[in-house]
Amino acid sequence: MIAQIPNIFYFSAFVSLLPLIGSIVYLPKNPQFPPNRSQQLLREPPPIGAPDSDHEMLLSTLPESKTTPTHYSTSFIALIVLAAALSGMTDGWQGCYQSILNPVGISDADVGWIGFATCCAGNFAAISSGVLMDRVYRRRLKPAIIVFLTISLISTIWFTLAISLDSFSDSQFVLLISIIISGAFREACSPLFYELSAELIYPQQESQSGGMLVFLLNMFAAIMISLDDSLTGDSMNFVMCGVMVLVISSIAIFVNEEYKRPSTFFH
Repeated sequence: MIAQIPNIFYFSAFVSLLPLIGSIVYLPKNPQFPPNRSQQLLREPPPIGAPDSDHEMLLSTLPESKTTPTHYSTSFIALIVLAAALSGMTDGWQGCYQSILNPVGISDADVGWIGFATCCAGNFAAISSGVLMDRVYRRRLKPAIIVFLTISLISTIWFTLAISLDSFSDSQFVLLISIIISGAFREACSPLFYELSAELIYPQQESQSGGMLVFLLNMFAAIMISLDDSLTGDSMNFVMCGVMVLVISSIAIFVNEEYKRPSTFFH
């Protein structure tokens, strides 16, 4: 088992090259549409006949400025901290799958396949939720996050009961379905977290909200992974349910949905 660890790193390096090559070949130098009003004005030359000073004056009235101190709203801070905490707790919970599922008769190999199926379902759900929100439920990100996380919570409770109650633990199919549904709807919130955080931080650039969110995600993940040896499967099921309840209620109370980016630039 230990001898195969280098193969995991080789495979990860190979997989990492695929998006890098794809971005070099496919991605254009600039996006087709500017992300905000200031970027549009910076791209456009001054109107013919208009003095340069008028164009500069218009640019100076825009709220986005690199010299102006950034003030992050409470909603933005709460959102990225809660999203990161949920992701970190998920990493810790998934690290306990073997200790959770082995006692009910599921082998290590089957645990790996369950994790793989959950990952695939999560990726599909994340892509689907992004398309759904863009085309059908635009600017309803907070309700969607709460609904998706609630479905994930119900499935996680279902999984916990299936493990804890003897009458449920004989059905491996119940465990498989519940854990896949839980992972799928939890990951469906990932693009929504990024999108809503970008809305809340506007007119600052989206790279700031995305960068801060990724930093916190990695920080919480590192904390939970370092605690894997001291975590037990039975306790982690209940801790995961409790964290999800806390995240859902906190988003409902502390995150105020605001859409600051001009809708005319989204096509």
